[in-house]
Amino acid sequence: MQNKSYSLIELEELFPQLKFVIKSEKNIKDVSILSEATENDITFFASEKYRKDLNNSKAGLICIKPGEELKSNQSYVITEKPSDVFYEFTKLFRKNNYSTIFTSKISSSAVLAPNVEIGKDVTIYPNVVVDEDCVIGDGVVIYPNTFIGKGVVIGNGSIIYSNVTLREHTVIGNTVIIQAGAVIGSCGFGYNTSKDYKHKKIDQLGSVVIEDDVEIGANTTIDRARIASTIIGKGTKIDNLVQIGHNVKMGKDCLIVSQVGIAGSVEIGDRVTLGGQVGVVGHISITSNVTVMAKSAITKKVSKPGVYGGLMGLMPSSKFLKTQVCYNNLMSFFKKFRET
Repeated sequence: MQNKSYSLIELEELFPQLKFVIKSEKNIKDVSILSEATENDITFFASEKYRKDLNNSKAGLICIKPGEELKSNQSYVITEKPSDVFYEFTKLFRKNNYSTIFTSKISSSAVLAPNVEIGKDVTIYPNVVVDEDCVIGDGVVIYPNTFIGKGVVIGNGSIIYSNVTLREHTVIGNTVIIQAGAVIGSCGFGYNTSKDYKHKKIDQLGSVVIEDDVEIGANTTIDRARIASTIIGKGTKIDNLVQIGHNVKMGKDCLIVSQVGIAGSVEIGDRVTLGGQVGVVGHISITSNVTVMAKSAITKKVSKPGVYGGLMGLMPSSKFLKTQVCYNNLMSFFKKFRET
């Protein structure tokens, strides 16, 4: 589907709250990155890493911060938040690219138990299965081949993409986004091992609670608790391919990057960021306002806010970076030592 084009004057009228500097009569048809934008594209500049791309850009309109040098033949939007403003333009030009292809509200091939409670303006795509005692709120969209287990509750405005599994008694809040292939509420990893090394499964009888405004990435798994609930706090964003174990309690507005693994019964505060491939051992706590660098191993309680890193045992990031410098120079130090 081809995007509608707008003149710069039309865009200025559509966004009267923005400060435009118009130097041409270009028609804008799409959005793009700095290095690839044409005279018919909008782009943005928000990082010095892309200064060369800015200098060479042929974009028809650039979102840029105040104080930047402006070219005489270039049009701009002057804003303190170029990325945020660019996002608004993105919604304008790309909104039709991802519109629904399914015109009916509930597909005839969807399988719904007789006592499912469905709100207003719900869309359920083909081959969705919804088990007994489920409650689906207003404006929910459930994409094809998704399974909704017994007693699941889905809040208003949530979007469940294709091939998602929501196991029994999972609770999904309002305006939650669950990307394709995620599994929420699978059994926690719990076994009793006998003296002869036979592993007997421990029943996982709890649930998962996903609070409002959470996004869960593709193929991420969140295990249900043994008795109570695994909890993901309001506003938290979880990337693809993340594993969260049973009984984990995660606070609000956390950022969990791809391939993080969190073992069972970990308690995480608010506004915690875990970089890619961070591993967290079970039964520890991480206080609020902590950032952990990629590939770090969290093996003990983190009780003070700050930035941390460490491949084998966590430490403050300043100390970790110094140890990395020492490690990288270890062979030269060793060679000098042998020479003496």
